[in-house]
Amino acid sequence: MGKGSRRHVGRRHGGKRHLAGAVLACLVGGFALSSQIPRPVLAAPTDDQVTYQVNAAHTGYQGPDPMAPPLTRQWSFDAGFPVLNPMIAGGKVFFMADNFLYVKDPKTGADVWGPVDLGWQGTPTYDGGRVFVSGPWGILRAFDATTGAPR
Repeated sequence: MGKGSRRHVGRRHGGKRHLAGAVLACLVGGFALSSQIPRPVLAAPTDDQVTYQVNAAHTGYQGPDPMAPPLTRQWSFDAGFPVLNPMIAGGKVFFMADNFLYVKDPKTGADVWGPVDLGWQGTPTYDGGRVFVSGPWGILRAFDATTGAPR
């Protein structure tokens, strides 16, 4: 290479090449480290549908056994408004219609508790025996899934 060459292999060029090498080493080291971090093991599939896309992994799979035809309607309910965001958890069916959170028995359709007027249309999610309903402006309401008591 000639005298005016820009290639400076193995040399520091005003400190910039050394810094770039250190940043690259940190990034590569970070990727190697992150691949060694153990990933959480998800629970086995159940008949619960506790969140968006059915389960915590958001796979849309509900199991352990797929439903087999012929399927029959066990009950129906007319809320007077479209039913939104149904969720099955803890032996209950939770859903929103208009501004109300409904909680029904999955076998009979009878009210377990509620309905509760939240004042908004939200998305129910279940965890640890509680139902959480998100709303506008960062509002989050929580209820005991068995009794409906506010938490």
